Amino acid sequence: GARDQNLIVTLVVQMNQAFTEAIETGRPADPDFKLTTDGVHPNPVGHSVMALAILKALRFQEPE
Repeated sequence: GARDQNLIVTLVVQMNQAFTEAIETGRPADPDFKLTTDGVHPNPVGHSVMALAILKALRFQEPE
């Protein structure tokens, strides 16, 4: 019914692990590898890492 349309879902995603893994992968190839522009705000790569972590938490799978 109408009540079901107001469902609110809270999802907590552990970004620290995703960022740590990305840095551990990126730094050996590029010592200046960064996920942020200023230590706080994500750059395009940082945003991609965050998006992939969210999709993984939602158990999103690419179509075959």
